[in-house]
This record gives sequence, C-alpha cells and structure tokens, in this order.
Amino acid sequence: MKICTIIAAVSLCTCLATAVAADQPNGAKTGQFDEILTITVQGATDATPRLTERTVATTQFKGLSVRIDTVDNKYYRPIEMVSDGQFQYVYDPSAHSAIRKALTIAPDSVPAQLKKKADSLVAGATKSGSETVDGYPCDVYTTTVENGTVQVKMWLSKDPHFPYVIKSRADNTVIGAVTTTQLENIRLDQSIPDSTFALPHATRIIEQNEGQPGASTPSSGANQ
Repeated sequence: MKICTIIAAVSLCTCLATAVAADQPNGAKTGQFDEILTITVQGATDATPRLTERTVATTQFKGLSVRIDTVDNKYYRPIEMVSDGQFQYVYDPSAHSAIRKALTIAPDSVPAQLKKKADSLVAGATKSGSETVDGYPCDVYTTTVENGTVQVKMWLSKDPHFPYVIKSRADNTVIGAVTTTQLENIRLDQSIPDSTFALPHATRIIEQNEGQPGASTPSSGANQ
C-alpha cells in the first residue's frame, strides 16, 4: 500500500520508510496538517466531462513519531501509517492488522522532510512573484519539467516557523491533466498525546522484511 502519492515530481510529502537522516530545521516540534491532492484530467473532447480525483492525507507529528491517515483509493477504505523512528506500521482498520517494517535508516522528522522537499522543488526554478496561500505569505516559483510538457508552479512559505512549499500545481499539456497539492489546516506546536501514535489494542502484526511477510504476531496495542 502506498501512502504518499508522487505525481509529476511535486508531492509535498516523502514516504517515511525511505527518509534519510539530516539536521533538523528550526521548525515546529509538533504539528498537524492535511495534504490535499487533486488530479483533474480533461476529457477526450469538449463534450466529455473532466475526471477529478481528490485524496486527503492527514499528518500528525511529534519528534520522530508520525501518523498519517488517508484512504486507499483502490478499495476506498481508511488506512493509517505510523512511524516511531524504529518501525513503520501500515494499519488496516477493517482487518485489525498492521504490516510492520523495520527502518534500516534513521528517518527525518516531518519538518526536516518538508524542508528537504522544498529545497529540491525550488532548485533551478524561477522566482516569479509573491502571493498569499491560506494566510501564509509565499514566494512563487515556476519551472518546466518532462522536456517542457509539464509546467509547475510552487508557493514557498516565507513564514520562518513553517518555511515549506504549501502549494504546488503541475499542468501537463500533453494529456490535459492538472495536479494540485496543498497543505491546509496547519496547526503547529500543539499538544499531541503519545497515544496518537499507538496501534489499537490486540492489533495483529504482520512482519515485513524486504517484501517477505513473515509470521504474524499479536500486539498489545503499543508500537514495539
């Protein structure tokens, strides 16, 4: 199951299992935000309606502990991903089970991931102005990718407490698709209980090592 959707190289989140260690930025230590991904594809003709897909992923973080709640677009069921810095769990509420994978590389905090993603996105882009997104003053950057067939626009927050890409838009002129990603409902330095990052009691744990499921073991509800 893939929690982070990466389209046209403008996704704002990176999957926690592949994050690498880095210095932590002077950002929030705890927080929550929604990542809204919207994909709109123009029909083959003017008479054909546009197709729109919208995905919402809610991220909560506290130090290296992270929880992401979203919906599996294939089966339309809720999925929860939790990471405690040592293990990553993908929890399926309908099956009351979680796939656990050991993190072989120490992960970044969410602010560090967002900072690295922002630096990567705006590298080589052209600053074209300033706008405000969801109350955050932003510098606007533009660039083209995929041999000029995809036009990308990014809004980089100028708030020193949240200096990340808050919104991005990619227009694919070949297939007539528009992909927009935006962070909304941003709440920083709020109190988040440790129980937020714990699995429900008696969750069935399925071990995963490099694609091999392994044996199933019961969980006491605390992430092990």
